[in-house]
Amino acid sequence: MVWSTKISLTMFLLDNELNLAYPANQLDNIFSLVADARDVVIDIEGPNHRPVSTTVADINVTQLVEKYDDSVDVWCMQIYRGRSFGSLFADYATRSTKPLFITEHGVDAYDSVNNREDQQAQAEYAENLWKEMIANSSICSGGAIFAYVDEV
Repeated sequence: MVWSTKISLTMFLLDNELNLAYPANQLDNIFSLVADARDVVIDIEGPNHRPVSTTVADINVTQLVEKYDDSVDVWCMQIYRGRSFGSLFADYATRSTKPLFITEHGVDAYDSVNNREDQQAQAEYAENLWKEMIANSSICSGGAIFAYVDEV
């Protein structure tokens, strides 16, 4: 089999769950580095540059967006709130006009109450979350469901 060596890069995504990886008192410096990287990409690629972002975990995300919105081109978030994103989209829309991409979402198939897998419930959660993203497509540009590998 021959693999193509052509790679298509759609976005620069720096770090993962940045707000979990660094103490809160360092976030100003960390987001400043993300903004600096964005400036370098703009210098190299020009005004039609590929987007630059980082991912954040679902901890104080609306406050992060409000404070650091100028640091990224698109917001990427790992959101695990069960069968619904709750008020995420409405809260987000009051703080940013930039695209929002849900880089992780979903639910484990394991039902810890009944000690068994419940793939039907997992599928229903996934369907509900996708429907919410579609209903909020003016805010949310898409998402990636997390692939759980259940192990005992």
